[in-house]
Amino acid sequence: MRRAGGRRGKLARSTVVATLLLSACQIAPATATLAPLSTPTATVMIPLSTLLPPLPAQPTATATPEAAVSPTPALPPQAGDLILHEDFTSNSRGWPLHATHGGTVAMAAGQLTFALKAQLASLAVLLAESVPADGYVAVTARSLLCDAPKNEFGVVLRAEGDRQYRIAFACDGSVRFERYLGPGLEGASAWKATPSLLPGAPAENRIAVVFADSQFTAYANGVAVLSYTEPLIEAGQLGLFARTERSTLLTVAFDDLEVWSLAAASP
Repeated sequence: MRRAGGRRGKLARSTVVATLLLSACQIAPATATLAPLSTPTATVMIPLSTLLPPLPAQPTATATPEAAVSPTPALPPQAGDLILHEDFTSNSRGWPLHATHGGTVAMAAGQLTFALKAQLASLAVLLAESVPADGYVAVTARSLLCDAPKNEFGVVLRAEGDRQYRIAFACDGSVRFERYLGPGLEGASAWKATPSLLPGAPAENRIAVVFADSQFTAYANGVAVLSYTEPLIEAGQLGLFARTERSTLLTVAFDDLEVWSLAAASP
């Protein structure tokens, strides 16, 4: 992990990069056609969260109550071996950098930066390398522009075609679990306020997810903030995403992506 001073410097450089990306992005008139999520370069126009069908209540997978939340070590106890570290200093892993009518995904200043400039725009990129079906992923997310409470960013898990899960962190400091079974958002859990997640912009947060079988546990800055059970998709690619809702401006830069295997359970 990088020292705090380096992170503050990178956050300042990120703001400059974000400004250049936005100024260079020329937006063509958007059509009403939805773009599928069938490829890593897909841009998806998805419905407002207020119109989404809620996922059913799950007695075995409730969010962790704030009173019971306690800081965890730098790595959760399930973490095994480090199998991937990405510092985004070069695109040796072939991240699908691109520009669309909704915004751009670019690599600069040692970060993977999403700059969105359209309402209801979603950009997601997937790692070409395969990862285990069960694991632990952590990444630093720097919010640089965030002009609506429910603009969101986070981690894509078990993506196969246009089926995938997302752990979404919102600009207002909340988190939720999302399910895609087609080109649009099919369902989502309720947003949960997360005091350990720094809201607004500029802000830097270390977000992480443990995914094991059908259980997903999200962390924000070392604190377990959400647990959810979802058995429909068993394996797939890992990625990152950003999405706007009612506003047009969202810029978030990702850095220090790490993927760990899960340690074998004790006999």
